[in-house]
Amino acid sequence: MHCRPLSCRDFTGVDYITAINDLQLLGFQIGPASALVYSDTVPLYDVVSTNPVAGTTLEAGSSVDIFVSAGPCESDCDDVPLSIERSWGRPLRRR
Repeated sequence: MHCRPLSCRDFTGVDYITAINDLQLLGFQIGPASALVYSDTVPLYDVVSTNPVAGTTLEAGSSVDIFVSAGPCESDCDDVPLSIERSWGRPLRRR
């Protein structure tokens, strides 16, 4: 049985709770590589990007990783992984 292909919409700038809810309502799973990332341009807790990118056609049930802004880096970010149990348990990355 084939599922109807779905197009991943653009969630850039959307708050992460809305993005997660909408992705799940669209039939997608939240991907295991989802994480908080530093961003100088995207407000705190808004979506910076997704993988796959917006517009990609996927089968229902496919995973979409979301990268959520942790705000700008305030120090030497490469050497300061923040403890992020709150962010899917992954270290912050620069995007």
